[in-house]
Amino acid sequence: MSLEVHLPTDVWLIPEVILIATPTHLLVEGDALNLTCIDTVIESPNSTLVYTILRDNHTVSRSTGSRSFSFFIPSVAKSDAGWYNCSVTDPLRLQRYSGGIQVTVEDLFQKVVLMSTHEGALVMEKESQTLRCMAFIHKLRAARTNVTYVFLKAGQPIASSSSPVFHIASTERSDAGSYSCMARSGTAVGHSPEVHLELYEHIPKPTLTAMPPSGRVYTEDQIVLKCKLDAFVGWTYYWYKDRKEAYPVEQNWGSKGVRAKYIIWRASLEHTGWYWCRAGRGSPIFYTDYSEPLFINVTAKLISEVILIATPTHLLVEGDALNVTCAATITESPTPTLDYIILKDNHMLFRSTGSRSFSVIIPTVAERDAGWYNCSVTDLLGFQRCSEGIQVTVEDLFQKVVLMSTHGGALVMEKESQTLRCVAFVHKLRAARTNVTYVFLKAGQPIASSSSPVFHIASTERSDAGSYSCMARSGTAVGHSPEVRLELYEYIPKPTLTAKPLSGRVYTEDQIVLKCKLDAFVGWKYYWYKDRKEAYPVEQNWGSRGDGAKYIIWRASLKHTGWYWCRAGRGSPIFYTDYSEPLFINITELFTSVGLTVSPGTVLREGQPFHLTCEAQLSKRQKALPPTTATVRILFTFWRNGEPLGSSLDSATYSISEMLSCHAGRYVCSASSGRAEKRSREVLITLDDPKVTLTAVLGAVLLIVMVTVALVTKILCVRGCTAQRHRAGSPGGATLQAELTESVDVRLTSIPFTAAGGGISTVSPGGSSSFPLQRV
Repeated sequence: MSLEVHLPTDVWLIPEVILIATPTHLLVEGDALNLTCIDTVIESPNSTLVYTILRDNHTVSRSTGSRSFSFFIPSVAKSDAGWYNCSVTDPLRLQRYSGGIQVTVEDLFQKVVLMSTHEGALVMEKESQTLRCMAFIHKLRAARTNVTYVFLKAGQPIASSSSPVFHIASTERSDAGSYSCMARSGTAVGHSPEVHLELYEHIPKPTLTAMPPSGRVYTEDQIVLKCKLDAFVGWTYYWYKDRKEAYPVEQNWGSKGVRAKYIIWRASLEHTGWYWCRAGRGSPIFYTDYSEPLFINVTAKLISEVILIATPTHLLVEGDALNVTCAATITESPTPTLDYIILKDNHMLFRSTGSRSFSVIIPTVAERDAGWYNCSVTDLLGFQRCSEGIQVTVEDLFQKVVLMSTHGGALVMEKESQTLRCVAFVHKLRAARTNVTYVFLKAGQPIASSSSPVFHIASTERSDAGSYSCMARSGTAVGHSPEVRLELYEYIPKPTLTAKPLSGRVYTEDQIVLKCKLDAFVGWKYYWYKDRKEAYPVEQNWGSRGDGAKYIIWRASLKHTGWYWCRAGRGSPIFYTDYSEPLFINITELFTSVGLTVSPGTVLREGQPFHLTCEAQLSKRQKALPPTTATVRILFTFWRNGEPLGSSLDSATYSISEMLSCHAGRYVCSASSGRAEKRSREVLITLDDPKVTLTAVLGAVLLIVMVTVALVTKILCVRGCTAQRHRAGSPGGATLQAELTESVDVRLTSIPFTAAGGGISTVSPGGSSSFPLQRV
């Protein structure tokens, strides 16, 4: 009785198959390749499995085993490239495949070239020939590849070695044919294209030619000898003079085997003679035959040199004279007749026949005469020699022409005069010796022409409006100015008079700016009038760019109050505008009075505090202004003996906490607002010293006594005199009565006096104090 086991269809004995290729990098012909097929079996390891390795779905190798199977290729070839995978079959014939791997095999020999000594061109019989096989090996194997080179003729091997060179010492007819080579390393083989070796049975002979090919060759000419070999390359060319067996005079390589040149840059008489050439190549050198001889005959030139001379040599200006001379140096005598041609910019200007030279004069040059000049001289045999070139430059006589109008092209009033001036800026080389004619044009049509640069219109009319220009002319030189537009204004303009400040207060010491303005007009002189516009103007000044002029009263005073007008005038005779509207300027004093008071008094004890108060009385006009505009900020400043003590906008009081001797002096205060300022009278502040007080009292008593004695004495004298006069019967009683009843003025200078209030006042030096004394 047999036991049968049925496995579920979704359970595999071989769950996974993997194919591994080593190495994994790119393969080159000759590399080793190892392919391993690995399975993962879930049952007993003794199970026998069938492994199959495939390339492009074709079986490459098959084997039985347990866990893996390896397939080794020791030297891969191009045929081993392809798509590889493997399969594993279990005893139940269940089969599972691995993923695929692409195996790429690149050529070991990327390129093989066969090179010959003369690059496949014709080879002479008995000439040596070398073939070289060049094998370009893959970069991955370039340093570790041994190569065997096989040379083939007509597809049959003729030599094989490790050397890439195959040498034929002396070619024969049998050596002609097609050659190729192979490069071999292991199973890798590279083939070159074929190279055809063609033998030339005869020794070639070059052809020698000369330039110029015929005619006379003159000294200083250039001679070019050419040696040519058709269909031959790689030659060195040899040149011989007078004897071909002699040592060559020059040798050089040909260009692509076609020809070579031997150049005589400046021929001389010593270059006359016979010339040969031949060529050689290879090692040892294989020579061609000599060329046919060529005779070069160098003769002295009839015309050895040609010179072009331009006079003057400096820069030319329109109207200058130009002299161009073509001169030839002749080697023969007598001088033959020569053909002279003078050219400008390679175009013939003048032609003549002569012997030694030919001159042309351009009496008045213009811009069209500027250019590149040269000349040529041709002899009777047709030989021509040219001169070096000369650049002739002609600059404008008139560098710039400008038409200027009286008022710079601005508006002009009808009936106003107008002057147009044509200003021509003449080239500095001709500034002192050029006569100019000036032509004035209106709308492009000439209206005047003279030697004067000025065109005057005494009184403009409507028909004078338009576009004007001018021309400056001297000989053939002409300069044109740009156009200037003359635009007429039909009405007499009236300026606008304004003042700054525009409104509000104007006080003494303020700055007042009057501005008189005329829109779109320039070149005016402005006139200013005060109180009467018919009077002589108080000021005259010029406007700037037509935007008006200013009349500035730097420090206003009461005398500047009044009516003001302005007007403007320009031209000769002067053309006046209308007067402006009148403008009234009213100037008042800001401060009517300023006073300084001292509290508690002007005579102070040491250590006693005192206060200075500055009182400023504003003008009635300032007080009458509305509250919104009447605010005036006043700066109060206190001074002692002419030195400022302090200033304040907030307080009119200056205080000293303790009276010292240094505080004594003359005090003044000032009130200012803007430029308006007024000062108080001086106040003398002194220090109360007891010694000084006692002296003052004694002095006062003495003074009273002296005054009393003097008064009594005078009265007694007067009485005596009066009695005497009465006794004499003379008149005069009324006069005496008057003298007795009037006060007596006693003037004292620099004497201290104690006032009733206890203060001390000192009369200033040079001043006086007076008080009446009544009759006792």
